[in-house]
Amino acid sequence: MAAQQSSIPIAPPPWKCHYSGYVGSFYVSPKSGLPQDLAYDPVEASSDRFTEAGVWKGGMAMIQLLRYTSTPVGPYDEMILLPGNFDVPKGQGVHTRITRIYVSQRDTTYN
Repeated sequence: MAAQQSSIPIAPPPWKCHYSGYVGSFYVSPKSGLPQDLAYDPVEASSDRFTEAGVWKGGMAMIQLLRYTSTPVGPYDEMILLPGNFDVPKGQGVHTRITRIYVSQRDTTYN
């Protein structure tokens, strides 16, 4: 059986990109609780490794909306969700974590 050719262009790193964007920052109280269905994909949240990834602590959260006008795979839009701070496993402190990224073009996810 012959290998099927993909229509997705190969774009090895590093990428040189031009973009514009918006960043929305807001505080989330640890007492409010993290809406799991908002911050995580259900497949990720049901994984055994999910509990090893650190406990959510609240704090400064962020949503980033980016419009890439020039990239090796063409223009696309991106939304990034950082729901606040998490304990880092093995006592390495507390850090912000990206929990979801959405892009508008399939080609960006394969590169």
